[in-house]
This record gives sequence, C-alpha cells and structure tokens, in this order.
Amino acid sequence: MYAKGLDGRTLTTDSYGLTMGTNNRAWIQDGAQNDSYWSYWHQYVGGSLDFDVDVSGVGCDHAAGVYLVPLDYGSCSWDAKDPGTQPPCARAEIFEANTKALSVAMFACTGGACETTSATKQQTSGSQYGPGASYTINSTQPYHVSTKFYSGLDADGYFTGLEYVETTLSQGTNKVVFRQDDPAYMEAFTQLLYFDSAVAVSNWNAGTTNDLGGSCGSATTASSVKISNWFFTNNDSIYVEPVEPTVVIEGPADNVDDCGESVCAGCSRAHWSNTPSTTYLTCTDYTTYRYTNQCTSADNRSLCGALDLCFWSYPYGDAAKTSSPDYKCRPLPNRLELGTFVYDTKSTICKSGTLK
Repeated sequence: MYAKGLDGRTLTTDSYGLTMGTNNRAWIQDGAQNDSYWSYWHQYVGGSLDFDVDVSGVGCDHAAGVYLVPLDYGSCSWDAKDPGTQPPCARAEIFEANTKALSVAMFACTGGACETTSATKQQTSGSQYGPGASYTINSTQPYHVSTKFYSGLDADGYFTGLEYVETTLSQGTNKVVFRQDDPAYMEAFTQLLYFDSAVAVSNWNAGTTNDLGGSCGSATTASSVKISNWFFTNNDSIYVEPVEPTVVIEGPADNVDDCGESVCAGCSRAHWSNTPSTTYLTCTDYTTYRYTNQCTSADNRSLCGALDLCFWSYPYGDAAKTSSPDYKCRPLPNRLELGTFVYDTKSTICKSGTLK
C-alpha cells in the first residue's frame, strides 16, 4: 500500500494497510509518486469502502479519521497546510474517532465557502461505542468499518445518484449502523464521488476539549492509529425502490363471526405480502344480503369456511334476486341463526288435484 504523508512525521505502510502517528495526514496513492495525480481515485457511487481500524492508541484528546476529498491543484490541494488551517474542501468523513466516540458526516462547499457543521453528522452515544467490553463496539480492540454508497440504476443501467450512505461498525457479531440520507447532501456529493475524490487519512491532536472526547482532563503527547485490510468495491450498493406491501387474502376463515364484527358478511384469513408467515383475520365483505336456501355439497362453497352454515344469498335490494350474478353461496352469520332449522312439511293441492 502506498501513502504520502507529511515530512518528518510517523507513517509506515505494508501490503495491507498503514500505521500513522500524531499530527500527520496522508493520501492513499496508486504508486510511490510525489504528485496528487497519483492519488487513488475510485468510483464510489453504487459501491463501497471497507477497512479494519485500531484506535486503541488514539486517546480522548486526539482524533483519527478517513476522508474522501475532491482534490484540485488550487486551494484544495494535498499540500501541507499551516497548523489550525482548514482548507476549503468538501469532504465525506467516512469515520472520525478516538477511544471515546466515533462520528460520520458530509461537509459541502458552495462558492468556495465550506461548512463547519453538517446536518448529516451522526455520532455514537450511550453504550454503542467506548473503551471496554460493556460497549457494543469496544474501542480498545480493532473493529471493521463498512461504508456503502447506495444509488439506483436507470433503464440503461446508469447510476441515478446517491440515495443514502450507510456506515456499519462491526466487531464480532456486534453492529452499530449510521445512515445519511439528506437529499441535498446526496445530490451535492453524487458528482464528487464519481472518481473525483481522493482518500485522506489523518491523526491529530484535537485538544483536551473536543467534539469526540468532550472534556478530557490531562493531555497526552502521542497517538497512533492503524488502518488495514482496505477494500474498494464497485456495484455492490444498488438501491432498489421498496415495494409497498399489499394485503394477500388467503381464503375464508373457519367461521364468518371469527372476525368479531357484527356487520361482517365475509371473514377471511390474510397476510401482508412482506410477512407471509404472519396471518390474521379481516372482514372482506360488509354487504347486507338476503339469504334463501341452504347450499348443498354440490354447490360452490368457496366463500364459506369449514364451520360456516352456507346459504344462497343475493345483495339486499337487488331487483334480480335469485337471478342476480351476485347470487352465491355465502356464510350465514351466527346473528341471523334464530334457532334450529325446520323444513316445512305442509301439503298443497295443485290445480290438477294432485297432492303435493
């Protein structure tokens, strides 16, 4: 791995990463060249950046980080800057951390003026991150940082622009996830992350009072951060528009009254399309019907449940009555059952005189 740091400062590299000492800044490079042209440029939109980090040597009054910065040969160059100078550079803070806290953010620039605060900034809190096994991410041990730059694709397969940036801290099975999705920032950084941003790593003395550590007490004189196992991946963060879940009707409930609604004429089993294993009962018919004869086993009883009394019926007020296309076998609600059904045995005399 190649990196260009500041003269006279501690920086070592190997095949897998780098180790950086106090008050240094380095640019990741394609080769051992002293020119920003040789900075490593990557297409991040729709892709991802992964690495392992060890900040156990970065105390409360120091901060280390990885940044994506759109370099130029002017005010936002890779040249050394005076201490305390903040160059006018937009930047995506992939992470900024010490042993006390970690943050992610994007800082935009407009007309040469760059933000000092960002609406996208998110920081660990509570038990998410800190020095010790009681935290989700134990900052005294190495952890993994994975940042995905989600983008959609148009009909021709071209990226449509950043939808959101998701950063996942992981350590064993423990995870902390941040999501940046402010539309204005996603639009501003879409172009900057198309091969326009170089990778910077820094480690500096942030002072005994700072945004990450808060009030630190005594100062430390040195710090060290190790970042290794870098992976730059294309096309693994494709955003797919979520499909709104729909209700899927499975079939009739065992009994029309299982829905518990007094005016329900048809109770069904159902589930949401995104949770097919979770079923529930819902009333799917509130029509008032006129019921006639009981259906036989030869009739189509698909609207009736296993425990229903199934009767021929048509919508109340339908002038077509039993000739209506809606004349079907339906469950008879229990509220309409007034007692045991007794069929009439009355005899009548037809005109021909035959006893019926």
